[in-house]
Amino acid sequence: MSTLIAIILTTCATGTIAAASPTWVLAQNRQSCSAACSGAGLVCTANSEEKMYQAGVSPATIREHLGDQFGALCPHGSWESTPDGAPMRFNGRQCEPGSKRSRNTCARVPSHPQIQYVCYCEAPPPPPPPPATFQGCWDYEENGTPAGWQRWCCLGQGGVDRRCSENSHPVTSGAYYHTCGRIRGSYEARVTQCAQVCRETDPSYKYFAIHDQTACFCNIHAPTSSANAKLEGESTCTTNNVYGLPERLPDRSAYPEIHVAGWSSSNGASFLRVTVETPGSVDFTTLRLALQTDAVLDTSGTRAAQFIQSDGLYPLGGSSTTAFSKGADDWAGYSVALSQSDSAFAIVLATDTARTAPAEFYLLLTGPASYARVDPTEDIQLADGNLPAGLMPIPTLISSVGAPSPPSPPPPAAPPSPPPLFTCRFDGDEKECNGEGGACYRSEQETQSLFHAADLTNLLKVYAGDDNGFDLHFFRTCGDYDDDKKLAANDITNMIKYFNGNLAMAPHLASGDATQRPRASGVR
Repeated sequence: MSTLIAIILTTCATGTIAAASPTWVLAQNRQSCSAACSGAGLVCTANSEEKMYQAGVSPATIREHLGDQFGALCPHGSWESTPDGAPMRFNGRQCEPGSKRSRNTCARVPSHPQIQYVCYCEAPPPPPPPPATFQGCWDYEENGTPAGWQRWCCLGQGGVDRRCSENSHPVTSGAYYHTCGRIRGSYEARVTQCAQVCRETDPSYKYFAIHDQTACFCNIHAPTSSANAKLEGESTCTTNNVYGLPERLPDRSAYPEIHVAGWSSSNGASFLRVTVETPGSVDFTTLRLALQTDAVLDTSGTRAAQFIQSDGLYPLGGSSTTAFSKGADDWAGYSVALSQSDSAFAIVLATDTARTAPAEFYLLLTGPASYARVDPTEDIQLADGNLPAGLMPIPTLISSVGAPSPPSPPPPAAPPSPPPLFTCRFDGDEKECNGEGGACYRSEQETQSLFHAADLTNLLKVYAGDDNGFDLHFFRTCGDYDDDKKLAANDITNMIKYFNGNLAMAPHLASGDATQRPRASGVR
């Protein structure tokens, strides 16, 4: 692991790629701050240069500006000023100020091979919205607007008969004429300005028109007639150049990320190193990681204790023979379940106790993997640390293990026949059930036995993808705690909480007709 990545994983509050907040990053030897920030998925800006200058005035200002990161980035403290650029660490030891503003630039490379800059890195700016797409040229219809847009109005401006009635919300049944005023600049600049105005006024506006060359009309729908044959531009279409506004790209900084990389132990054993990062480093609980890969997980258990002394790798959760953690207590309280085939595997790390991010674990393989990619048939899932737990947005997989072309999708399955009914609720001796309102889960085996430890273990196996010999309908229905018709990471967390007495039986399964669920035809 490089110095840069090691520092980020252990000290930064925001992780490496999905970071949304500024942070201090330790560059590698002879590396500029621009390169160091870029390697962390961040950017070095003019504001970064100013922050580094302010921090580099004296040893005291280094400590002040680095805050909680000072101990990790400057393990031997700091000493007096030097004329070279940003604050820096020399020979892996003390940090030195670097207060000469003219040299304090993002692009500067240290003058000594043993110098590492301490860089202030910021989140990259959001991507620009996708460009508007020309829909066609429309003639003047009602009051000059394209067909179907009706008459235009201005928000609180213009004559009384031209004022929009919705003064608190400028979405009208007609065309919204921004400010009742004209826009300026080149034609391209006017198109960009009108697109921005309509997007910012209200997301309901999906179309806009450059009307009469310099007016901006916004509308919620496309014109209702066909366009004329005139081409785009003020010289060819002097009436209404109409454009569509594509949906904004999702802000990926709000999504968790799962980083997968190849890794070798000191004795050459092959692993996949998996790093879990969440937006703002919020806590998480259960993870389900499904990959298409030629990696084969070593489940033999013969090497489970080999890596403690040499690499500091301990069986994850204290008992796994396949998943390992740095330190014996890093993933304490987690249970591991897995399933694998010739070209894919799924592994579940389950708990009811929230843990911090970023978090790292290692998967022992029988040999090196040549590819690891998203399994298009199974979402990666991550549950949050709330009570009850909810699902985070589907994490983004970032894999440095090469991937071949995906296989062709399988043919769609035939629709199932109408299923019979069954219940998830225990209906045995009421004295045995201590659940809230007298409602408890039944066992997989029968309705007169309570849900027990073996049922919980089997639920984890089913969630991991093991369907050999289990009542899949029972687990997929009774384990669906939030009633969203799918078994997900947050359901596993909540079922563990139920088993440990921290949550009641899911309300939709505990009362009335909701306890009766259709059993899928052909499912055990």
